[in-house]
Amino acid sequence: ILLDLGKPVHPLSAFHAFAKECAKNPAEQEKTVELWAALNDDEKQKYRNKYEAEMIEYKKNLLNWQAEMVAKGLSDVVDANKFKKMQLASSLAYFHRDFVAGHPNINEEKAIRNAWETLSSEKKQEYEDRWKGDNAANWAEVLAWHEKVVAESRKSAAVQSVQNRTRKAKYEIHRNLGKPKLPSPPSISFMNKLGKGSTEKKEAGKAWTELPDSEKQKYRDQYRLDLAEYRKKVLDWKAHMVAERPADVVNQEEYQKLVLKESDQPKKPPSPNVMFSLDYWAKHGKAPGSVAEIVKAPVEQWKLLPEKEKQKYSDRFKTEMLEYKMKLLDWKAGMIAKGRTDLVDPEEYKQLVLEMSGQPKPPPAAHLMFYRDYGAEHKRVAGSAADLIKVASVQWKNLPEEDKQKYYNRYSNEWYAYEKRLRDWEREMTTMSLEDDEDE
Repeated sequence: ILLDLGKPVHPLSAFHAFAKECAKNPAEQEKTVELWAALNDDEKQKYRNKYEAEMIEYKKNLLNWQAEMVAKGLSDVVDANKFKKMQLASSLAYFHRDFVAGHPNINEEKAIRNAWETLSSEKKQEYEDRWKGDNAANWAEVLAWHEKVVAESRKSAAVQSVQNRTRKAKYEIHRNLGKPKLPSPPSISFMNKLGKGSTEKKEAGKAWTELPDSEKQKYRDQYRLDLAEYRKKVLDWKAHMVAERPADVVNQEEYQKLVLKESDQPKKPPSPNVMFSLDYWAKHGKAPGSVAEIVKAPVEQWKLLPEKEKQKYSDRFKTEMLEYKMKLLDWKAGMIAKGRTDLVDPEEYKQLVLEMSGQPKPPPAAHLMFYRDYGAEHKRVAGSAADLIKVASVQWKNLPEEDKQKYYNRYSNEWYAYEKRLRDWEREMTTMSLEDDEDE
């Protein structure tokens, strides 16, 4: 439906564009990962350059398409997550339902897929036509619903925010609903005192750069105070909007994040490579330019770092992660005691308690063990982790049964060891519980 409405198609990544070319030749298709790895950097860069150029064009076209949808009153279409829920199943899913209804004893995906492959082209076309017809009817209902809502609730702030989902329109709606105003940064506060004209603004900017650090610090200190006060006001305003206004006015997920931030929730420590980047910037400073240029130097240095040095950061991360989990445990217990189950799920708290108590974890399934091994060998070949998982999944399906059996045996052995550790842990927990009872 989105394509019928003219939505631009997302370009293929460098690796996937190469894989598409390989797919034309069955002999090459089976060795896509190896062939990609065999390409030199210049050849790979050609695919990457093509992808970057296509992405720039795609983003421009997407923005134009989204603006067109908003102008037509079809803002719901722009929200991909909501729109996905409106879409009906594919023609294959229709066949899936019919097949299961006629063969109640067969519900294996592979058997159903094979039955679909053996279906005549005429029968497949019937399912395709049936799907298209139902989809068109569904889309007509969505449009009718949208027109009805707009007609009946034109003055609603919620509908206005859907119809005019632009940054400027959102600011206007929030301002009319009494949202607190964000304080001006230190430099802007200083310049506002001197004047607002274009010539005066240039002079004010120059005056700010020449201002002594001690004077600048006064503006910075005031900005921090104003910002803290602003955050409190925004939190109260959002709580009021969530309670009194339609959900479209305030993003409730964003509100929850703000509440968690204000509740002194412990911060998760950065990963080892991020720790290294922070240390690198503290020592060498940040390079001027875009974000990509700023992060480029520490990323390259991290790659060159010896494994022993990387291990130091990994050990530091593990130590800080343990401290974080202990603080998180105390924080969650405090939130539950205060009745703030809107911030903390009691079940998640129980899981964290079990994790911190040293409860053994079950081993991953056989195919996940294979994915992990395959990823360790090919992690620098495919582009993203998602690409690697897709390729590993195909490789697992094509793996000979005797090789699969090795992973099944490995899983069985690890499961036996896990059950033994679990029994030992349960005995230890029981002993500790009895000792606590005796102390009481």
